[in-house]
Amino acid sequence: MNIDKLFNYLYTNKKLLIYLFEHRDRVVTISEIEDLASFELLENLAFYEIVELVDDKIFLDLKVVNFLEEYIDSNEIVDVAIIGSILKELEHLILNANEFKTKQSRFIPKIRRALFKINNILYKNLDTLRVHISRAYKSADEYKLKLKELKYYKDRLSEFEEALKSFEKFLDKFSKLLYEFYNEDLNIVLNMVKKDKIELFRTIIPLTQEVISYINKLEITTVFIDKIIKLKELKDSYELKSKTNIELISSEFNLLEIPFRVGSKLDNEILQSEDFIKLLKKQQNKKLKTKIAKNITINENKIIQEKIFVNIYMLHRSFKATNQNLIDFLLNFKETKEKNIDEISQIYCKMILMYEDEYKIYDEKIVIDNISFAKVMV
Repeated sequence: MNIDKLFNYLYTNKKLLIYLFEHRDRVVTISEIEDLASFELLENLAFYEIVELVDDKIFLDLKVVNFLEEYIDSNEIVDVAIIGSILKELEHLILNANEFKTKQSRFIPKIRRALFKINNILYKNLDTLRVHISRAYKSADEYKLKLKELKYYKDRLSEFEEALKSFEKFLDKFSKLLYEFYNEDLNIVLNMVKKDKIELFRTIIPLTQEVISYINKLEITTVFIDKIIKLKELKDSYELKSKTNIELISSEFNLLEIPFRVGSKLDNEILQSEDFIKLLKKQQNKKLKTKIAKNITINENKIIQEKIFVNIYMLHRSFKATNQNLIDFLLNFKETKEKNIDEISQIYCKMILMYEDEYKIYDEKIVIDNISFAKVMV
């Protein structure tokens, strides 16, 4: 058959083919489609392998079903749960074909289609997964969003692998019995799905490893960024307390005792008051004062000292070997005891952020030079 004749058959008999495709998952009898095609036409379609005729049953040929499913179904949802249901139905068909040997010709086409359908679902879901994972790599520009997306698809990969393992166990259990049916077309499909199963495993394993590896890298990066943010917040909070009098101002500020008003202009009552007029007259006699900038003395030794690198990891190891609390350790350790309290406070904060999982932080406070430090032990 040439391509013109094939498309002519498909177009001329489209109602019949649509009906068979829409009912491809159940048995269709020839009596159901008498008004769509004559028996002579059905024999012609069967000759050109567009349909299959088994006793009084009619099915679309596997090649036609596969072609239509490939180009009509555009669903991008990853779903392999249906494979479990198909395997149960397939087991039922195989056992019936084995028990009722005279009726095998009724069951074998269904068995072939079910095997082919499982194979098709697995390949289609794997392709969909690869597309989604590729999109997650490229489109998710935030670390946490990309991490969440990849963790979701790691679970989908795990579900896919479980479905593939279930299919493998099924084939191991029933392959010998299927070969004993001595049906050449069935054996071709069976050999194909076995070969494809190996290729699917070869693809899914490195894909899963790649996703897991990428997730691990992203988690390390995200933790590092979170710790940097915490360190910055802790440092800002410390400097706000140590270098300003915000605590004193906050403690003395009482919103209820300080009346205030919001307005866009001065009230006439204020402008006409005696106190305001006296204040204006007093300011008229004053000269504008300017501040003269003073010479700034740069302490080079201090700058050099501040640039000295502190090995936090070495300090952590040394601290773990003691029974001291963290601030006492830093005040007495040879590498840090010469530093001022501001530098020691920064080192204290860095060590807590970097090794918070290994430290025990108590509610008890230790006050040094008016700075409060939490008691921290290993």
